Amino acid sequence: MTDMSTVAKIAVFWVCIYLALWLLRRHPNSAISRFAFSWQGPFPAEGELKSSYYRRKAIFALGWLAQIAALLALVMYTMPRSKSIATPMMLAMFALAIGFGMAVLGALLAALTSFKARWLGPNPAFSLIRPEHEVDDEADGHEPHEV
Repeated sequence: MTDMSTVAKIAVFWVCIYLALWLLRRHPNSAISRFAFSWQGPFPAEGELKSSYYRRKAIFALGWLAQIAALLALVMYTMPRSKSIATPMMLAMFALAIGFGMAVLGALLAALTSFKARWLGPNPAFSLIRPEHEVDDEADGHEPHEV
């Protein structure tokens, strides 16, 4: 039996990813699809200033940073010294390090955006945009209808 080449393994991986996304899109009401495509993090409130929204996003990212740091410390503290588990542990450490870096960059970017909006402007308030037919229905005195 021969091993697959690296290019073939990469091709199989991307075909599997494409098929998984296709299946999730074909079944949008399944629990897995709703979880995979749901909004993660804070949502802007009506009338909330841009600077306060991005401050909440920075705090959200710092929460993820703290969780990843705790998990990274736990993995490093409990890491067995045997060579048989070295590869899976190294992969876990790599994934946690990538997540840590993304959380740091996300928190930094959100904090800088909040600072810029507050002190340099513009700092608009969020307003929800509704479809035109809902606005027309309310002007006529009718209740908005489901689409």
